[in-house]
Amino acid sequence: MNLPTEQLANQPDDGNEPDDANLVLAKAKGIGFFIVNKTTLDDMVKKGAKSEEILAFIVLLRGTMKNNQVSTHSANSIANRTGMTNYRAKEALAWLESHGYISRAESDNAKSKVRQPKWLISKSVDVVEIPLSNALTDGVGRGNNSPPFSRIYDEIDMGTHCNVSDTRLDTIMLLICMFKHHELAEFGGINPKSGFYRSYIETENGDGNMIEGIAETNAAIFEIMGYDNVISDEFSNEALFYILDKQERDERFSCAFNNLSRLGFLYETIQIWNEDPIKSIKASTLYTLYIFDRHARKTEPYLSRLIHATAMRLGTMDRYVEFSDPDLSENIINTGRFRYVANKNTGGHPIGIFRLRFRPHTRDVGKGLAAEERRLDQWASALRKL
Repeated sequence: MNLPTEQLANQPDDGNEPDDANLVLAKAKGIGFFIVNKTTLDDMVKKGAKSEEILAFIVLLRGTMKNNQVSTHSANSIANRTGMTNYRAKEALAWLESHGYISRAESDNAKSKVRQPKWLISKSVDVVEIPLSNALTDGVGRGNNSPPFSRIYDEIDMGTHCNVSDTRLDTIMLLICMFKHHELAEFGGINPKSGFYRSYIETENGDGNMIEGIAETNAAIFEIMGYDNVISDEFSNEALFYILDKQERDERFSCAFNNLSRLGFLYETIQIWNEDPIKSIKASTLYTLYIFDRHARKTEPYLSRLIHATAMRLGTMDRYVEFSDPDLSENIINTGRFRYVANKNTGGHPIGIFRLRFRPHTRDVGKGLAAEERRLDQWASALRKL
Protein backbone atom coordinates (compact mmCIF):
# COMPACT_ATOMS: atom_id res chain seq x y z
CA MET A 1 0.00 0.00 0.00
CA ASN A 2 1.63 3.28 -1.14
CA LEU A 3 0.85 6.58 0.55
CA PRO A 4 0.57 9.80 -1.48
CA THR A 5 3.70 11.88 -1.21
CA GLU A 6 3.19 14.98 -3.35
CA GLN A 7 1.01 18.05 -3.20
CA LEU A 8 -1.69 18.46 -5.84
CA ALA A 9 -0.50 21.07 -8.29
CA ASN A 10 -1.77 24.62 -7.96
CA GLN A 11 -2.02 26.41 -11.28
CA PRO A 12 -0.57 29.95 -11.34
CA ASP A 13 -3.20 32.66 -11.15
CA ASP A 14 -3.52 36.37 -10.49
CA GLY A 15 -6.26 35.81 -7.92
CA ASN A 16 -5.12 38.64 -5.68
CA GLU A 17 -5.49 41.19 -8.46
CA PRO A 18 -9.22 41.34 -9.32
CA ASP A 19 -10.58 43.51 -12.09
CA ASP A 20 -12.82 46.47 -11.22
CA ALA A 21 -16.03 44.60 -12.09
CA ASN A 22 -15.22 41.74 -9.73
CA LEU A 23 -14.27 44.20 -6.99
CA VAL A 24 -17.55 46.11 -7.28
CA LEU A 25 -19.55 42.86 -7.29
CA ALA A 26 -17.72 41.59 -4.21
CA LYS A 27 -18.44 44.81 -2.32
CA ALA A 28 -22.09 44.76 -3.30
CA LYS A 29 -22.52 41.29 -1.89
CA GLY A 30 -21.03 42.39 1.42
CA ILE A 31 -18.84 39.29 1.60
CA GLY A 32 -15.97 40.46 -0.56
CA PHE A 33 -12.86 42.51 -0.18
CA PHE A 34 -11.23 45.82 -0.96
CA ILE A 35 -7.67 46.82 -1.76
CA VAL A 36 -5.19 48.75 0.37
CA ASN A 37 -1.78 49.98 -0.71
CA LYS A 38 0.81 49.03 1.91
CA THR A 39 3.26 51.59 0.51
CA THR A 40 0.81 54.38 1.31
CA LEU A 41 0.20 53.10 4.85
CA ASP A 42 3.94 52.88 5.48
CA ASP A 43 4.42 56.40 4.16
CA MET A 44 1.69 57.68 6.47
CA VAL A 45 3.41 56.15 9.51
CA LYS A 46 6.71 57.73 8.49
CA LYS A 47 4.96 61.12 8.52
CA GLY A 48 3.55 60.60 12.01
CA ALA A 49 0.21 58.86 11.47
CA LYS A 50 -1.18 56.92 14.42
CA SER A 51 -3.69 54.09 14.48
CA GLU A 52 -6.61 56.52 14.03
CA GLU A 53 -5.28 57.88 10.75
CA ILE A 54 -4.42 54.39 9.45
CA LEU A 55 -7.85 53.01 10.37
CA ALA A 56 -9.66 56.06 8.96
CA PHE A 57 -7.85 55.68 5.64
CA ILE A 58 -8.64 51.94 5.49
CA VAL A 59 -12.34 52.62 6.14
CA LEU A 60 -12.36 55.23 3.38
CA LEU A 61 -10.93 52.61 1.02
CA ARG A 62 -13.65 50.19 2.10
CA GLY A 63 -16.20 52.77 0.94
CA THR A 64 -14.64 53.49 -2.45
CA MET A 65 -16.15 53.25 -5.91
CA LYS A 66 -14.99 54.35 -9.37
CA ASN A 67 -11.64 52.56 -9.59
CA ASN A 68 -11.02 52.71 -5.86
CA GLN A 69 -10.62 56.51 -5.92
CA VAL A 70 -13.93 57.98 -4.65
CA SER A 71 -15.13 57.17 -1.13
CA THR A 72 -18.64 57.62 0.22
CA HIS A 73 -17.64 57.10 3.85
CA SER A 74 -17.59 59.88 6.43
CA ALA A 75 -16.38 60.48 9.97
CA ASN A 76 -19.50 58.75 11.26
CA SER A 77 -18.75 55.66 9.15
CA ILE A 78 -15.20 55.62 10.48
CA ALA A 79 -16.32 55.90 14.10
CA ASN A 80 -18.86 53.10 13.69
CA ARG A 81 -16.31 50.73 12.16
CA THR A 82 -13.23 51.41 14.28
CA GLY A 83 -14.29 52.17 17.84
CA MET A 84 -12.88 55.71 17.88
CA THR A 85 -15.06 58.71 18.68
CA ASN A 86 -16.62 60.87 16.01
CA TYR A 87 -14.38 63.74 17.14
CA ARG A 88 -11.22 61.63 16.71
CA ALA A 89 -12.46 60.41 13.33
CA LYS A 90 -12.82 64.01 12.15
CA GLU A 91 -9.32 64.77 13.43
CA ALA A 92 -7.99 61.77 11.48
CA LEU A 93 -9.70 62.98 8.29
CA ALA A 94 -8.22 66.45 8.79
CA TRP A 95 -4.74 64.93 9.13
CA LEU A 96 -5.20 62.83 5.98
CA GLU A 97 -6.40 65.89 4.05
CA SER A 98 -3.62 68.17 5.29
CA HIS A 99 -0.99 65.60 4.29
CA GLY A 100 -2.41 65.11 0.82
CA TYR A 101 -3.74 61.57 1.10
CA ILE A 102 -7.34 62.62 0.48
CA SER A 103 -9.24 65.61 -0.84
CA ARG A 104 -12.88 66.64 -0.74
CA ALA A 105 -15.14 65.28 -3.49
CA GLU A 106 -17.82 67.21 -5.33
CA SER A 107 -21.42 66.26 -4.56
CA ASP A 108 -23.40 64.27 -7.10
CA ASN A 109 -27.03 65.44 -7.16
CA ALA A 110 -28.09 62.25 -8.91
CA LYS A 111 -27.12 60.12 -5.91
CA SER A 112 -28.84 59.67 -2.56
CA LYS A 113 -27.43 61.43 0.48
CA VAL A 114 -26.06 58.16 1.83
CA ARG A 115 -24.12 57.38 -1.37
CA GLN A 116 -22.79 60.88 -1.95
CA PRO A 117 -19.07 61.07 -2.86
CA LYS A 118 -17.25 62.56 0.10
CA TRP A 119 -13.52 62.03 -0.38
CA LEU A 120 -11.11 61.51 -3.26
CA ILE A 121 -8.24 59.11 -2.56
CA SER A 122 -4.91 60.38 -3.87
CA LYS A 123 -3.07 58.07 -6.23
CA SER A 124 0.32 56.62 -5.31
CA VAL A 125 3.25 55.95 -7.61
CA ASP A 126 4.55 52.94 -5.68
CA VAL A 127 1.87 50.31 -5.15
CA VAL A 128 1.90 47.14 -3.04
CA GLU A 129 -1.72 46.01 -3.22
CA ILE A 130 -3.14 43.89 -0.40
CA PRO A 131 -6.73 42.60 -0.44
CA LEU A 132 -8.55 42.92 2.89
CA SER A 133 -11.87 41.32 3.78
CA ASN A 134 -14.89 43.56 4.20
CA ALA A 135 -15.46 41.74 7.49
CA LEU A 136 -12.50 43.58 9.06
CA THR A 137 -14.40 46.86 8.96
CA ASP A 138 -18.01 45.63 8.81
CA GLY A 139 -17.96 42.65 11.15
CA VAL A 140 -19.62 39.36 10.34
CA GLY A 141 -22.51 37.39 11.85
CA ARG A 142 -22.91 38.06 15.55
CA GLY A 143 -19.84 40.32 15.37
CA ASN A 144 -21.60 42.99 13.31
CA ASN A 145 -21.77 45.28 16.32
CA SER A 146 -18.08 44.81 17.09
CA PRO A 147 -16.02 44.75 13.87
CA PRO A 148 -12.51 43.27 14.18
CA PHE A 149 -10.77 46.62 13.73
CA SER A 150 -12.84 48.09 16.55
CA ARG A 151 -11.68 45.25 18.81
CA ILE A 152 -8.07 46.20 18.12
CA TYR A 153 -8.90 49.79 19.04
CA ASP A 154 -10.89 48.97 22.20
CA GLU A 155 -9.54 45.69 23.57
CA ILE A 156 -5.79 45.55 23.13
CA ASP A 157 -3.37 44.93 26.01
CA MET A 158 -0.63 47.54 25.95
CA GLY A 159 2.10 45.23 27.32
CA THR A 160 5.41 46.30 28.83
CA HIS A 161 5.72 49.30 26.51
CA CYS A 162 2.84 50.90 28.45
CA ASN A 163 1.56 53.01 25.56
CA VAL A 164 -1.91 52.22 24.22
CA SER A 165 -1.55 54.42 21.14
CA ASP A 166 1.69 52.71 20.06
CA THR A 167 0.27 49.26 20.71
CA ARG A 168 -2.78 49.95 18.54
CA LEU A 169 -0.53 51.09 15.70
CA ASP A 170 1.85 48.12 16.10
CA THR A 171 -1.01 45.63 16.05
CA ILE A 172 -2.55 47.11 12.91
CA MET A 173 0.75 47.34 11.03
CA LEU A 174 1.71 43.78 11.96
CA LEU A 175 -1.68 42.55 10.75
CA ILE A 176 -1.23 44.34 7.41
CA CYS A 177 2.22 42.78 7.03
CA MET A 178 0.80 39.34 7.77
CA PHE A 179 -1.88 39.80 5.12
CA LYS A 180 0.82 40.77 2.63
CA HIS A 181 2.54 37.41 3.16
CA HIS A 182 -0.62 35.33 3.55
CA GLU A 183 -0.50 32.77 0.71
CA LEU A 184 -3.24 30.26 1.42
CA ALA A 185 -3.02 28.54 -1.98
CA GLU A 186 0.74 28.02 -1.83
CA PHE A 187 1.52 27.70 1.88
CA GLY A 188 -1.76 27.23 3.70
CA GLY A 189 -1.25 30.49 5.58
CA ILE A 190 1.54 33.01 6.10
CA ASN A 191 4.47 32.18 3.84
CA PRO A 192 7.12 30.72 6.20
CA LYS A 193 9.84 31.97 3.85
CA SER A 194 8.94 35.48 5.00
CA GLY A 195 10.54 34.54 8.32
CA PHE A 196 7.49 33.83 10.47
CA TYR A 197 6.52 30.26 11.47
CA ARG A 198 6.84 27.69 14.28
CA SER A 199 9.40 24.91 14.25
CA TYR A 200 8.71 21.31 15.29
CA ILE A 201 11.17 18.62 16.35
CA GLU A 202 11.11 14.84 16.67
CA THR A 203 10.46 13.42 20.12
CA GLU A 204 9.85 10.05 21.76
CA ASN A 205 6.52 8.45 22.50
CA GLY A 206 5.75 6.61 25.74
CA ASP A 207 7.63 3.56 24.49
CA GLY A 208 10.75 5.58 23.78
CA ASN A 209 10.31 5.48 20.01
CA MET A 210 10.27 8.37 17.57
CA ILE A 211 8.84 6.25 14.76
CA GLU A 212 6.29 3.43 14.89
CA GLY A 213 6.02 1.39 11.71
CA ILE A 214 2.60 0.22 10.55
CA ALA A 215 2.81 -3.52 9.87
CA GLU A 216 2.72 -4.73 6.26
CA THR A 217 2.78 -1.20 4.82
CA ASN A 218 5.36 1.37 3.81
CA ALA A 219 3.83 3.79 6.31
CA ALA A 220 4.94 4.87 9.77
CA ILE A 221 3.76 7.18 12.53
CA PHE A 222 6.21 9.90 13.55
CA GLU A 223 6.19 11.59 17.00
CA ILE A 224 6.79 15.35 17.12
CA MET A 225 6.43 18.32 19.44
CA GLY A 226 6.38 22.09 19.06
CA TYR A 227 9.64 23.93 19.59
CA ASP A 228 10.03 27.69 18.94
CA ASN A 229 8.23 30.46 17.11
CA VAL A 230 10.66 31.67 14.46
CA ILE A 231 10.48 35.41 13.80
CA SER A 232 13.26 36.74 11.60
CA ASP A 233 14.66 40.24 11.91
CA GLU A 234 13.60 40.81 8.30
CA PHE A 235 9.96 40.11 9.11
CA SER A 236 9.84 42.24 12.28
CA ASN A 237 11.71 45.05 10.49
CA GLU A 238 9.20 45.01 7.66
CA ALA A 239 6.20 45.08 9.98
CA LEU A 240 7.44 47.62 12.54
CA PHE A 241 10.00 49.48 10.45
CA TYR A 242 9.40 52.70 12.36
CA ILE A 243 10.87 51.33 15.61
CA LEU A 244 14.64 51.76 15.30
CA ASP A 245 15.80 50.12 18.53
CA LYS A 246 15.88 46.33 18.05
CA GLN A 247 15.09 45.42 21.66
CA GLU A 248 12.12 47.77 21.75
CA ARG A 249 10.95 46.52 18.36
CA ASP A 250 11.14 42.87 19.49
CA GLU A 251 9.16 43.65 22.65
CA ARG A 252 6.48 45.56 20.78
CA PHE A 253 6.29 42.91 18.05
CA SER A 254 5.67 40.25 20.70
CA CYS A 255 2.96 42.40 22.27
CA ALA A 256 1.26 42.99 18.91
CA PHE A 257 1.43 39.29 18.03
CA ASN A 258 -0.07 38.33 21.40
CA ASN A 259 -2.91 40.80 20.84
CA LEU A 260 -3.70 39.40 17.40
CA SER A 261 -3.66 35.87 18.81
CA ARG A 262 -5.81 36.73 21.82
CA LEU A 263 -8.35 38.64 19.73
CA GLY A 264 -8.65 35.75 17.28
CA PHE A 265 -7.08 37.25 14.17
CA LEU A 266 -4.85 34.25 13.52
CA TYR A 267 -4.23 30.67 14.60
CA GLU A 268 -1.57 28.05 14.08
CA THR A 269 -1.82 25.01 11.83
CA ILE A 270 0.60 22.07 11.84
CA GLN A 271 1.35 21.14 8.26
CA ILE A 272 3.32 18.18 6.97
CA TRP A 273 5.50 18.85 3.94
CA ASN A 274 7.61 16.47 1.89
CA GLU A 275 10.64 18.74 2.46
CA ASP A 276 11.53 21.85 4.42
CA PRO A 277 9.76 24.72 2.59
CA ILE A 278 12.29 27.19 3.97
CA LYS A 279 15.21 25.45 2.28
CA SER A 280 13.78 23.70 -0.76
CA ILE A 281 11.98 25.28 -3.70
CA LYS A 282 10.64 21.80 -4.54
CA ALA A 283 8.90 21.41 -1.17
CA SER A 284 5.16 20.83 -1.27
CA THR A 285 2.39 20.31 1.27
CA LEU A 286 1.30 16.76 2.05
CA TYR A 287 -1.57 17.68 4.39
CA THR A 288 -2.62 19.73 7.42
CA LEU A 289 -2.18 17.67 10.57
CA TYR A 290 -3.88 19.85 13.17
CA ILE A 291 -5.57 23.25 13.56
CA PHE A 292 -5.22 25.14 16.85
CA ASP A 293 -8.65 26.73 16.71
CA ARG A 294 -11.86 24.94 17.64
CA HIS A 295 -14.00 27.04 15.30
CA ALA A 296 -11.72 26.47 12.31
CA ARG A 297 -11.60 22.73 13.04
CA LYS A 298 -15.31 22.58 12.28
CA THR A 299 -14.90 23.82 8.71
CA GLU A 300 -11.27 23.36 7.67
CA PRO A 301 -9.70 19.94 6.95
CA TYR A 302 -7.06 18.31 9.13
CA LEU A 303 -5.92 14.70 9.53
CA SER A 304 -4.85 14.02 13.13
CA ARG A 305 -8.19 12.49 14.18
CA LEU A 306 -8.17 10.00 11.28
CA ILE A 307 -4.49 9.20 11.85
CA HIS A 308 -5.23 8.22 15.46
CA ALA A 309 -8.29 6.22 14.42
CA THR A 310 -6.24 4.35 11.82
CA ALA A 311 -3.38 3.66 14.24
CA MET A 312 -5.81 2.27 16.83
CA ARG A 313 -7.60 0.18 14.22
CA LEU A 314 -4.31 -1.38 13.14
CA GLY A 315 -3.04 -1.89 16.70
CA THR A 316 -0.19 0.63 16.42
CA MET A 317 -1.74 2.67 19.23
CA ASP A 318 -3.81 1.54 22.22
CA ARG A 319 -7.01 3.54 22.69
CA TYR A 320 -7.08 3.22 26.49
CA VAL A 321 -3.41 4.00 27.04
CA GLU A 322 -3.41 7.02 24.74
CA PHE A 323 -6.69 8.69 25.61
CA SER A 324 -8.14 7.36 28.87
CA ASP A 325 -5.61 7.87 31.65
CA PRO A 326 -3.86 11.27 31.70
CA ASP A 327 -1.34 10.01 34.26
CA LEU A 328 0.21 7.58 31.78
CA SER A 329 3.35 8.88 30.07
CA GLU A 330 2.14 7.49 26.74
CA ASN A 331 -0.94 9.68 26.83
CA ILE A 332 -0.85 12.36 24.15
CA ILE A 333 -3.56 14.70 25.44
CA ASN A 334 -2.20 18.06 26.65
CA THR A 335 1.43 16.96 26.18
CA GLY A 336 2.27 19.20 23.22
CA ARG A 337 3.12 16.06 21.24
CA PHE A 338 1.54 15.19 17.90
CA ARG A 339 1.75 12.30 15.48
CA TYR A 340 1.79 12.33 11.73
CA VAL A 341 1.86 9.55 9.16
CA ALA A 342 4.22 9.40 6.19
CA ASN A 343 6.37 7.03 4.19
CA LYS A 344 8.63 5.28 6.72
CA ASN A 345 11.71 5.78 4.54
CA THR A 346 11.30 9.36 3.37
CA GLY A 347 9.28 10.75 6.29
CA GLY A 348 7.98 14.30 6.19
CA HIS A 349 8.74 17.79 7.46
CA PRO A 350 6.36 19.24 10.11
CA ILE A 351 6.08 23.02 10.35
CA GLY A 352 3.73 25.37 12.17
CA ILE A 353 2.19 27.83 9.71
CA PHE A 354 0.01 30.67 10.94
CA ARG A 355 -3.33 31.20 9.22
CA LEU A 356 -5.31 34.42 9.29
CA ARG A 357 -9.00 34.66 9.97
CA PHE A 358 -11.16 37.26 8.10
CA ARG A 359 -9.59 36.23 4.80
CA PRO A 360 -10.55 38.12 1.63
CA HIS A 361 -12.67 36.16 -0.85
CA THR A 362 -10.08 36.15 -3.63
CA ARG A 363 -9.64 33.37 -6.17
CA ASP A 364 -6.38 32.31 -4.53
CA VAL A 365 -8.08 31.85 -1.16
CA GLY A 366 -10.75 29.70 -2.79
CA LYS A 367 -8.10 27.63 -4.54
CA GLY A 368 -6.19 27.18 -1.30
CA LEU A 369 -9.18 25.81 0.59
CA ALA A 370 -10.12 23.54 -2.33
CA ALA A 371 -6.57 22.16 -2.48
CA GLU A 372 -6.69 21.47 1.27
CA GLU A 373 -9.87 19.44 0.78
CA ARG A 374 -8.37 17.45 -2.10
CA ARG A 375 -5.24 16.61 -0.15
CA LEU A 376 -7.29 15.47 2.83
CA ASP A 377 -9.49 13.28 0.64
CA GLN A 378 -6.42 11.75 -0.99
CA TRP A 379 -4.74 10.92 2.29
CA ALA A 380 -7.95 9.83 4.00
CA SER A 381 -8.59 7.36 1.18
CA ALA A 382 -5.07 5.94 1.55
CA LEU A 383 -5.37 5.62 5.33
CA ARG A 384 -8.70 3.80 5.11
CA LYS A 385 -7.15 1.26 2.76
CA LEU A 386 -4.32 0.38 5.15
